[in-house]
Amino acid sequence: MKPHAFGSSSTTCSKGVDSTINCHHNIKSVLRVLKNGLNVGRKFHECSLWPVNMGCGFFLWKDDVEIRGTHHGEEMKTKADNVRFMTTAMVEQRAVQGQIAYLTKLLENEAKENKKFRQSVAFVFIAVVAFVGMLYMHFNTKKCIY
Repeated sequence: MKPHAFGSSSTTCSKGVDSTINCHHNIKSVLRVLKNGLNVGRKFHECSLWPVNMGCGFFLWKDDVEIRGTHHGEEMKTKADNVRFMTTAMVEQRAVQGQIAYLTKLLENEAKENKKFRQSVAFVFIAVVAFVGMLYMHFNTKKCIY
């Protein structure tokens, strides 16, 4: 057991290596338990180099890590839900874009067919007018009698 100073009071704590939290040195912190003082039994993480080289000053209550982990889990669930939502939205958007492309092509084909039909009707109209004109000319021309 090592004495450890918190503020103006000195406490004794036990040391453990059950930690997945890294300190500011980017090495695994040490999990300790306070044995006396105001926070008796409370676990905390600190730099494993303390008191040798005075450590890096890293300190974090274990229950803060657990709360942060809970929030992190909720954040990850929210992010996963958002990713699923965005993926679904993208799939739906692509489906709509495909339908729009199909309908646009269909309208273009209809417009081409409509243009061909109008050209055919115009041709038939001109042919009928020409034919009627020829008939009119044929029957209404003055015949010369010699």
